Amino acid sequence: MRYPKNWITMSLKDWGMQAQSGFASGLHNSEGRGVIHLRPMNVSRLGKLDFESFKSVVDDSNRRIQKGDILFNNTNSAELVGKTAIVDVEGDFAFSNHMTRLRFPEKNVVHEYMAILLHSIWMSGYFSEICSNHVNQASVSIKRLEQIEVSLPPIEEQHKIVDLLEDHLSRLDAALADVRQVKVKAVQFRRSLLQAGLNGFFNKGPRDEISGLPKTWRLKTLADVADWTSGGTPSSKDSALYGGDIPWIVIGDLTEDIVLQTEKKITQKGLDSSSAKKLPAGTVMVAMYGASIGRTGVMGEEMTTNQAIACGTPKGQEILGKYLLYFLQSQKNEFIAAGKGGAQPNISQGVVKSWHIPLPPLDEQLEIIREIDSQLEHLTQANIATEILLRESTALRSSLLQAAFTGQLSRELLNA
Repeated sequence: MRYPKNWITMSLKDWGMQAQSGFASGLHNSEGRGVIHLRPMNVSRLGKLDFESFKSVVDDSNRRIQKGDILFNNTNSAELVGKTAIVDVEGDFAFSNHMTRLRFPEKNVVHEYMAILLHSIWMSGYFSEICSNHVNQASVSIKRLEQIEVSLPPIEEQHKIVDLLEDHLSRLDAALADVRQVKVKAVQFRRSLLQAGLNGFFNKGPRDEISGLPKTWRLKTLADVADWTSGGTPSSKDSALYGGDIPWIVIGDLTEDIVLQTEKKITQKGLDSSSAKKLPAGTVMVAMYGASIGRTGVMGEEMTTNQAIACGTPKGQEILGKYLLYFLQSQKNEFIAAGKGGAQPNISQGVVKSWHIPLPPLDEQLEIIREIDSQLEHLTQANIATEILLRESTALRSSLLQAAFTGQLSRELLNA
C-alpha cells in the first residue's frame, strides 16, 4: 500500500499504545447499583458505544474508562472480535475482561482517528484472520495487537480527517436510521394489514351490532374450522431414529410460509417410537413454546413435527388454508401475551383450539387473500429496495474509510 510521503508506518506498540484489560464479574445487576460494566455488546457494528442493554457492577478498583479512551473488543466470536469504539460520553465506566482500554500519546495520535481506524480494520475482516480461536470464542491478545502496523498522517491531518469522517459518517448514520425505521414500519404495516383484512375491514356491508363483524361472517373457534394435533420427538439417544427420509419439523424450520426443507429427518422406526405423525401437505402450523410462540408455516409435502408445534388441517369447505395461515399470523402478539406467566412462555393445544376466528364465506375469504397477497407483494418489493440500500450504505462506509486511511482524503484536503 502506497501512503503519502509524510505518513509514518509503525506498530501500535511503537506509536506508544498503552493497553489495560478489564475485569470479569459474575455479580452483575440490572438495578443500576455500582457502575456500568461495559461488555462486547456495548460496542456496535458501527463502532459506537451502545447503552441499549447494559449491566452494572459494584466495584472499587481503579480500572475505569474515561471520555476519550478507546475501547477494543478483545474476545468475542471470530466475526465480531476487534470491534472498536471511542468513549464519547462522560461517565464512570468499568469494563469487562473481554474489552481492552487503549490510550496513546496525544502528541502523536488523535484517539478518535485511531478508534475509527481500528474499527475499519475490523470491518475488513483482518482481526478474524489473526485471532486465536478457542472453544466458542476467539481473541486478540494485547501482545498481538501491539504488533499490528498502521500508517498515520501528521497530527494536524488526523484532526482534519476525523472532522471529515464525522461529518460524512453522521449523515450516513442518519440515513441508515431512516432506512431501518422503514423496516420497522414495514413489519407494523404487515401486522395491521392482516388484522384489517381478517376483521372485515375490506367488507363494506352492514355490521352485527354485538360483534362488529360483517353480518355475513360467523364467529367460530379454531377447533370448529380445523382438526388440530401436534407431534413428538424420537429419543436422541438412539441414532437409528434419525437420518431417514421422513421430514421432521421443529420450530426453527417454520418459515411463515411453505416449509419445503427440514434440518432433520427421522426414520420409520423414529416415527413408530414417538408421538410424531405424518400429516398432509397444506397442514398449517403454529409454534406453541418459548420465544417463538406464534411462528407459523405450511407443510409443503407430507411431513411430521415435534410436540412444540400445533398442526391444523382445515375441515371440509369451511375455511381456506391460506386464510387460516394469515389469521394465525395476525394473532402472533395475542398468542405471545397468552403464553406469559410461566417459567417458560407457552400456549397449549387447548388454547389454540378454543381461540376465536372471524369467518367470512369462502368467496370472501378468497377476496381477502387476494387483497392481502397484492399488498404484501408491494411490501416485499419495498423490503428488497431497503436491503439494497443497506448493502450500498455498508459499501459506501467501507469506501469512505478506505479513502481516509490510505491517504486519498488527505490528497483531497491538500487540493481543497
